[in-house]
Amino acid sequence: YFLFSSLLTTIACGSREVSPKTVVPAFYYWKSPLQWTPAQANRADTLHVQKMYIRCFDVEWNVQRANAIPRGVLEANWQTTAPTKAIEWIPVVFLRQEVFLHDTTPEAISLLATKVLDKIKETMGAVPFREIQMDCDWTEGSRDQYFTFLKALKSINSQLIVSSTLRLWQSKYRTKAGIPPCDRVTLMAYNLERPTKANIRNSIL
Repeated sequence: YFLFSSLLTTIACGSREVSPKTVVPAFYYWKSPLQWTPAQANRADTLHVQKMYIRCFDVEWNVQRANAIPRGVLEANWQTTAPTKAIEWIPVVFLRQEVFLHDTTPEAISLLATKVLDKIKETMGAVPFREIQMDCDWTEGSRDQYFTFLKALKSINSQLIVSSTLRLWQSKYRTKAGIPPCDRVTLMAYNLERPTKANIRNSIL
């Protein structure tokens, strides 16, 4: 149930020397309830996994309530499912962009950031975390609101690392999509077509 987290490597141009990059093995766990079995723990140890991005919940817009609400909250008994201490657990929240088409004022977005962070703390229980990742397929219409949301998260806790996912189209059309104001991004380099079919218009290769 692991999805590999692709990491970007800076490419040297010309004669400029670039320091070697250290690859940090990391995976995504996108399944609820959390069942971290001894076999999975052993496998993670074998692969020298250092980070595990774990989906906490989704945030979507509820028309009846006219409010953003959490959905599919992670079910985890952290007392019986003891996380491997060598692994850094990073909570991930998927936000549907419709949320930012309704909550458009700075006050509403700031309140949403507070609620999301509180829900993350509640879901993670006593498991410490120093980074949170937001997953949102934002567009031009929701870009400014989403970026305001990221800034609001950082303002709540400046010591917290705030990261964001980045789609391929957002990377390609960076002028339209904008650059998210966060500490780091993870490029979601996936494709529904066969990656070896290079003649496809949208092939990753």
